[in-house]
Amino acid sequence: MNPEEYKRIIEFGKGPVKPIDYECGHFAFEHCAEQDPDCVAVVDGDDSITYGELNKRANSVAVGLMAKGVQVGDFVAIVTKRSIEWIVAIFGVHKAGAAYVPIDMTIPWERIQYILEIASCSAVLYHPSIDQDLQKKLENVANTFSIDALCHTNGAYSRPKVTGNDPAYVIFTSGSTGKPKGVEIRHISLSNHTQTYKEIYGLHERKTIAHMLSLSFDVSVGEIFITLSHHCTLVLREESDYYSVLKKVQVAHLTPTAMLKMDPKEFPNLEAVMVIGEACPYSLKERWCQQLKFVNAYGPSEATISSSAVALKKDEPITIGKPLQNTVQYIVDEHLQIVPIGVVGELLIGGTGVAKGYLNRPDLTAEKFVPNVFENDGSLMYHTGDMCKWNEDGDLEILGRVDDMVKLKGYRIELDEVAAAISSHPEVNGAAVVVKDQVLVGFMTPKNLDVNSIRTHVLSILPVYMCPASFVLLDSFPMNQNGKIDKKALKAIEIEIEKPSTDFEIKLAEIWSDLLKVDLQRVGRQTSFFELGGDSISAISLTTRAKAINLELTTVLIFQHPTLSEMAKQQGKTIYREYPKVQSVKFCKVSEKEAEMAHKDLLAFELSQTTKEKVESFVLMNPKLNSKYIHTKKGLIRLEYQNGVAMDTVIASGQSLKLMVHPGTIGSVKEFESALQSFFGNAWRLIE
Repeated sequence: MNPEEYKRIIEFGKGPVKPIDYECGHFAFEHCAEQDPDCVAVVDGDDSITYGELNKRANSVAVGLMAKGVQVGDFVAIVTKRSIEWIVAIFGVHKAGAAYVPIDMTIPWERIQYILEIASCSAVLYHPSIDQDLQKKLENVANTFSIDALCHTNGAYSRPKVTGNDPAYVIFTSGSTGKPKGVEIRHISLSNHTQTYKEIYGLHERKTIAHMLSLSFDVSVGEIFITLSHHCTLVLREESDYYSVLKKVQVAHLTPTAMLKMDPKEFPNLEAVMVIGEACPYSLKERWCQQLKFVNAYGPSEATISSSAVALKKDEPITIGKPLQNTVQYIVDEHLQIVPIGVVGELLIGGTGVAKGYLNRPDLTAEKFVPNVFENDGSLMYHTGDMCKWNEDGDLEILGRVDDMVKLKGYRIELDEVAAAISSHPEVNGAAVVVKDQVLVGFMTPKNLDVNSIRTHVLSILPVYMCPASFVLLDSFPMNQNGKIDKKALKAIEIEIEKPSTDFEIKLAEIWSDLLKVDLQRVGRQTSFFELGGDSISAISLTTRAKAINLELTTVLIFQHPTLSEMAKQQGKTIYREYPKVQSVKFCKVSEKEAEMAHKDLLAFELSQTTKEKVESFVLMNPKLNSKYIHTKKGLIRLEYQNGVAMDTVIASGQSLKLMVHPGTIGSVKEFESALQSFFGNAWRLIE
């Protein structure tokens, strides 16, 4: 290309250069708390907290952490649900000079343990409501502290010496080796991001912004700091009701998948929406952009949430806009040479938002973060792996991936990591994963595998969003000329659809078709709810719709039994929704005749417990085969305790739980009460 075009392309890639007001994100929050302490900072249902009180509690957490030895540059994990305490913990960690590591408490323990190890966390903060079994496991591997307890720490707070180059947070994303990798983001990068979006949204005091997204999704970091750096109010969504919070706020961050099921007219208060996490469909943009500011944003976690954005308008093409402030972007060929306008190449990102690298992974950091040869100023560029091109207006258009990393429903997923999880099953010979119709499809050999067993195995290793929606069994894999699995050939394989065989399956299929807006012919007996586009949000809707055909479901059951045939089998099964407290423990004897009469038409569960004291599985059993020592009109649960103690539990009136211990199985009931309480908690959570 000629020098004029080269210069023009370089200018395309330069975002505005602006000073950053605050070196650290929590400095901006502290300024807000000082200037307007009575302004409401966070709303969680009927609860709320002001900037002044939030700052006070965060100071106490910081004092407590520093007293426990936490220092500037340390990493502190936070394991909690979406709550005011979650926000308090984040600012408490920052005020102590440390970086926070958000951990989703629903992911498998193996993954949590790996994150804690790779981050070398000096402390773990948890909410008292987390699973007791998880709390015990955390206590065994780390210094753990209750957020509530730290909030009551006495002592004056003195700010440690924190700079913009110190780490602010670490987000763990999918890794190609089968292990997640931690992206380490600096304070100055986070501050740059929050300042950028103040201008994009036109924020002013008292604006309300939703906290919608998963706590381990980096866009949720932006939700928090954009809000609390600018005198605005963060409104937390309820876990059981995804959409209602959007009727109460003016700004929200959403994935396109979530918005496809929304009607703009139902949310008249919304003034601006950032769409991020996956490609934005043109039809979605057309429906929304006339009502509000519709911001299409793009950016990997390695570039601090987003690196480019554009407010899209009606009838305009979909792009990801121009570089944001203090950001540079280049589109290059395989030789790191700038490509002409309209030519596709890999996108590289530089500037203030670029991460420090992958935590404790110098090899991977050196591979993905390279010196900026276009500036020669010692800064780094990040290889995104995204294929892009510049249009004539200087806007970026994204066209696909260089490698096998994909974004689905806002989550970054390495297909090789999912394949590695499938392959770790002892009966699987080989596995490959592709994206087909916007869902993950897993292919496996040999052909005689038990798909339900594979799905359960994968869910024990990976989060739900990384589990394939559909599994296909093959005699062998198609190969390309290089002797590798031909993934194009896999995508071309047609998945056979077995039609619903009973009236009840047909009725359930009709509900799926209407809810997910898919052709009824696509719903087969072995079709997964998630293969057709279902997600955690539509699963909540399904629990309501299913009641019309007398099918009682929970979202947990939907994830455990996602196929039409398996879900239909749940008809008539009792669901226990609450775990009552143990109120009494006593010995009990009844006659065999009484027991046999009591067991008629009752549902029973048989549970087993591992040496790690966690209930791992339950199997529906014939009640008559389980026990002859207990009777109840409410239901029966048959439990086998680890040390051989046999017990039955009864739900009595007033939601109390009576424990009936078989005579002769233990010497003293009292010495077992603490262990039994924890055991029943695990059992009830598993059943739910």
